[in-house]
Amino acid sequence: MPASPDFQPPPGHATTAFEAREAHGLVWVRLDAPGAELPDAPPAFAEADDSAWRRVVCGPYAVATSAPRLVENFLDLSHFGFVHEGWLGERGHAQVMSGVVSESPEGVQVLKARAWQPRGYAEAEGGAWIDYAYEVPHPYAALLRKDASDGDPVRNAIALFIRPDGDEACTAWFVMATQNDRSSDESLIDFQDTVFAQDRPVVESQSPKALPIGRTARVSEVHGPADRVSSAYRRYLQRLGIALGTC
Repeated sequence: MPASPDFQPPPGHATTAFEAREAHGLVWVRLDAPGAELPDAPPAFAEADDSAWRRVVCGPYAVATSAPRLVENFLDLSHFGFVHEGWLGERGHAQVMSGVVSESPEGVQVLKARAWQPRGYAEAEGGAWIDYAYEVPHPYAALLRKDASDGDPVRNAIALFIRPDGDEACTAWFVMATQNDRSSDESLIDFQDTVFAQDRPVVESQSPKALPIGRTARVSEVHGPADRVSSAYRRYLQRLGIALGTC
């Protein structure tokens, strides 16, 4: 300090250092000291780090709802025909196959889910049944892998990574990995921006913004057959004792 050359800064003036690493095109920062209750690494997303796949990062998106509400929206197939009509769904094909759901201490997995989509990816030229597989490896992250039927060579994997900004706000990134998709990076980002712009007013209008789980959910909300994945996700949050973003 030129103005006080003899000043000796106390320990409280030291800069705080945080553990950080790069993965999937994002920088991940651990705000707490390493401990047994914290994960050793960001959620795995093999396609995003495989040179055989093209990776595009979309976001950040600041959203006025809780992180769990946004995860649940990402896992839901039944809204495609109404919220994303003409893009990821259409009202005439509202029925979906919610797939085979499995639960474990490590998260939730969904296989053999299907939905009809007029435009399953950015440069799709016609509608098709799209096969979906979901994975929830973390309370505030989810991955989907989608493949078009009928021999379409395009393969897509999309991860949603969320930073909670409190109980009723969060920031989200989508990391997209694709094979055999001729779209430019700009087209892929524009496609994701458009889809998320359709989701935003829905998730931000949900009340309460924090996701009801446990007894609160049983009193305030009911579930149908298409909500099987959402119910599994809520049980996962309960098992972990997640309080941030839930009620």
